[in-house]
Amino acid sequence: MLAGLMFGRFTPLGILSYMVYIVVLESILYISGFYRKQELTSGYVFIVAILIGTADAFITMINLEQMMFFYRLYYADWYIGLYMLINGLLYSSIGSWLGYKVGIKLQQVMGE
Repeated sequence: MLAGLMFGRFTPLGILSYMVYIVVLESILYISGFYRKQELTSGYVFIVAILIGTADAFITMINLEQMMFFYRLYYADWYIGLYMLINGLLYSSIGSWLGYKVGIKLQQVMGE
């Protein structure tokens, strides 16, 4: 989105990808009750991080399928699976968990 704003390069595939990201991730957060939760425990955040990683793996698969359809690119099944596992599930889950930990440290710095 930032590249589109800075360089004026909005593509139909980019807009479609952003819409998929928004719908899937916001749906996962809403269904998991993340927005209604008053206090977050480590176990709950771990489960939400795994859910976010799973959703991002699904989004990664959809984006690869979109590129294969629109740009006539062909990927091997093992590549799609590995890409979903590492870039989708692993990186997003770890990033969500580390973001939670950094947020706790920032709250301590703030004094709350």
